[in-house]
Amino acid sequence: MGKITSAKKITCLLIILLLALLLFYGDCGKKSIIVTQKGNCNLKIISTEPESPAILRAGEKVYVTFRYDMGDYESVWLFAKPRTNGTVTPGHHRSKSPIYNKYDGATDEIKGYFYFNDPAVVDEIIVRMKEKATDEYVCVALKEVHFEWKGSTAIKASLRNDTWDEELLALAKKTRDELKNSQEHENEGALIYRVHSEQGLLDRARTEFHWTGRGRGGYRPDNVSEGQTEMKFERAGQPAELRVIHSDYHEFRRPVVFEKGIVTVWDDIVLERVSPESSCTVKGTVHLEDDAEPGDISVSAGDASVTTDENGAFTLTGLRSGEVSVSAQKSGYHGLYTSVNTARGQTASCQLNGYRIRKAKVRWAYQPDGSKVFDNNDIVTGTAVLQDDELDRVSFAEGFAQVCGESDFLVYQTKDTLTMRNFDTRSGNGPAIFETDSNFADVNEVPDFDNNHQSHTLQAGKVYIFRCYDGQHYAKMEVLEIID
Repeated sequence: MGKITSAKKITCLLIILLLALLLFYGDCGKKSIIVTQKGNCNLKIISTEPESPAILRAGEKVYVTFRYDMGDYESVWLFAKPRTNGTVTPGHHRSKSPIYNKYDGATDEIKGYFYFNDPAVVDEIIVRMKEKATDEYVCVALKEVHFEWKGSTAIKASLRNDTWDEELLALAKKTRDELKNSQEHENEGALIYRVHSEQGLLDRARTEFHWTGRGRGGYRPDNVSEGQTEMKFERAGQPAELRVIHSDYHEFRRPVVFEKGIVTVWDDIVLERVSPESSCTVKGTVHLEDDAEPGDISVSAGDASVTTDENGAFTLTGLRSGEVSVSAQKSGYHGLYTSVNTARGQTASCQLNGYRIRKAKVRWAYQPDGSKVFDNNDIVTGTAVLQDDELDRVSFAEGFAQVCGESDFLVYQTKDTLTMRNFDTRSGNGPAIFETDSNFADVNEVPDFDNNHQSHTLQAGKVYIFRCYDGQHYAKMEVLEIID
């Protein structure tokens, strides 16, 4: 009898333990949880735009905001992907990951996106950190969601006489012949598009192609007006997204993949005018370094402008949907800008963080005759203040002068630090920056060193040696003081 009672107790304890585990993991599934971790790195999924659950049109993006801490790792990639039933959802398109380097900051809050051009259902988001040196995943985070895409963006009208008007049909046929017979476009596809508006009053909307397959950036053709036709050629397989932007209309976005010899025609782009019912709102706060007074600061987005209250809070109304740039102006502060993705009739939030503008006082020396030696009377020396809107992109070959084109280094501010970067990335005997532990006065000759395209955080006392972009001049520089 005693053995039976003991067995029942053990069985009850196992059932209770199993229920506790199920409750624990069931609760974790609703949050951002770490499922894999090597070293002291960390990942946390903070939010999604739109929030889950949501139903989206084909081509609409889900933006994933997450915070990373790369710990002791020097360089990593970060990937956010959609999953369904435990595996990566097929057919998705997503933002590409640059290399995140520790010298640019070991922790940060960043945003990625993914979307589908055809129907799909996603029940989970996975964010993974991959170390560059070993090409291994070192940290993984998951978040349970529910997103559903409906419809399709596959719009490829055939070249039939009853498809478009005569002008568009003639242009499509001419473009098809150019793809077929031109060596310049033999490996390309083409997109022809025409923009309309609800009331036929569109005047000079801006168009952008944002490449989704070869890094960041965009191609901007001329502004388009009502009924104006534009054409774009691009290599086969190149995915991109067309955006049409006007402050009075909701932003138009549609992905396109160029295919060899194929002419895609869009004559259904109709911009919707912003109305009080469909307009968007952005609420946010301004935070200044050292908790400086954030009141009475001008904040703007497009044509909308307000001032912050005594707590730094602001509300911008009457905005279009799409990606909206929000910026503030405060004398002596840097970094008061961000981008917010807004949806029709919805409210988005953001925070603007301002940091005191830093400057770096430096002394320098360079050889105008191309010599590697700094201990003779022919060297040119001086002092300067960097990042004062006068000397932020510098060439020693030009005599430590501000330049607009090729330069030996670029200085810019990231949050509360000044960063020096070798801006020109050509290979061979081109520009390079070498950080040394030697004293400035003791650097009498340039040592041999390999190309170095890394960024350097400017700190008082640091000494750098340069090989200039022309490969024929050499210089040295010491940071004397960081002024903030």
